[in-house]
This record gives sequence, C-alpha cells and structure tokens, in this order.
Amino acid sequence: MSRDGRVFSEQEVGEIVQRAAELQERSPERGLSYTPGVTREQLERVAAEVGVEPEFLEQAIRERLEPPRGRWHLLHEEERVVTGELDPRDFDVLLAEVSAGHRRHATQIGRTLRTQVWTGSGFARLEITSRNDRTRIRLRPFPLLQFLGTFYPTFFASAAGGAALSHAGHGLAAALMAAGAVVVGGLGFGTWLRHSNRAMHRFGDKLERRVAEQVAQQRGEAEGGVRREARAAASAKTTT
Repeated sequence: MSRDGRVFSEQEVGEIVQRAAELQERSPERGLSYTPGVTREQLERVAAEVGVEPEFLEQAIRERLEPPRGRWHLLHEEERVVTGELDPRDFDVLLAEVSAGHRRHATQIGRTLRTQVWTGSGFARLEITSRNDRTRIRLRPFPLLQFLGTFYPTFFASAAGGAALSHAGHGLAAALMAAGAVVVGGLGFGTWLRHSNRAMHRFGDKLERRVAEQVAQQRGEAEGGVRREARAAASAKTTT
C-alpha cells in the first residue's frame, strides 16, 4: 500500500495529533508558535471533515465534560485550556488561593509553571502554560500516597502473619492470607484512586474557573489603562 493510501483509525488519529502537538511544543524553533487547545468551531470542522454528524459530536462533548466515573487507571490525566494568557507573575497568587498552601517543588521556566499540588484526596503534578492567547492547565496523578496507604500496610501485615503461619506449619493458610492481602490492597487502592480522580477533576474545574477570572481581571485592567491613557491624551490636547 502506498504512503498516501494509508487509512488511520480514530484512535490512531487522536494519538498522532496529540504526539505531533507535543513534539512541536517541545521544539526550540517551533515551540513558541504552538497554540494549545482547539476551539469548538475547529472541532466541528474536523468532525465534519471525517463524516461525524453534529448530534453525535454534541453527545461526545457532553460525555467528555462529565466527571470521570469508574476511571481509575494510573495514566488518567486532566487538561483544561482557557482563552487568554494568564500573566506568569500571577502563577503564585493563583496557586496560593487554590491549593491553600498544599504545594511543593514549584519551578517556573518562562511562561510555564510546574509543581505538585494536593487535590483533596491525593497529590498530582500540575503544569500551567500561558502562551499565544491561551492558558493550558494539565494535571497528572501522583498516586504514591494511595500506594502507601493500601498495598504497603497489607504487604507487611500479610508478611508478618504469613511468616507466623508458615512457622507453625500452616503453609496453605499463609498462602491464602497473602492472596487475600493482595486482593484487599488492590480493592483499597482502586477505590482510593477512583475517589482521587474525581477530586482531581473537581480541582481542575476550580483551577479553570480561577484562571478565567484572573484573565478577565487582567483584561479589564488593561482596557481600563488604555481608557485612562486615552482620556489623559484627550485632556492634554484640549488644554493645549
């Protein structure tokens, strides 16, 4: 099959476009020209191009905006894009209000901030990038606390109990205890992680609202400054 005749699946298309965007964003030459996010109009054009009818696109958008239910896998991420550039000088102000001091290891390089935040049920890695009239918020789970609170204690409990049972000659009981501990730890880990993902989703919504409010405030202050300068110029021209 020729190169131009290759047909990509919908999953491949999404992964390829996402990877291409990441490569461009990381490129020293092209990174600054990258604008994160896709507008609704752009999404509608893409969907129409591949033959997706508007009603199904609307349903897919509604489902995507709903809080995650039953999704607890480790690779789940939250991402938001807000129209407007958040001033990098306001990054710390934003985080102080939203995370209530539960953040650490903050580093800022240019117009990108990276840190760890407490979302209400666990820690997550937060990245905020402000560029080309867009502000992107990306949250990645960091489930160390969930692991230490579930698998870690059950492992030591099963190890201690299993050793005692084995020493007493109850090898089968020791094996059953170990298996039961793994099951209990897995159930606890999954339950906690599902709760953490929902908390991370709500935290992402809160960050999105605060960024939008801050951007609107910045825009209002800029417009107010322009009007004051215009009035001052008009007043100076009148007096002369």
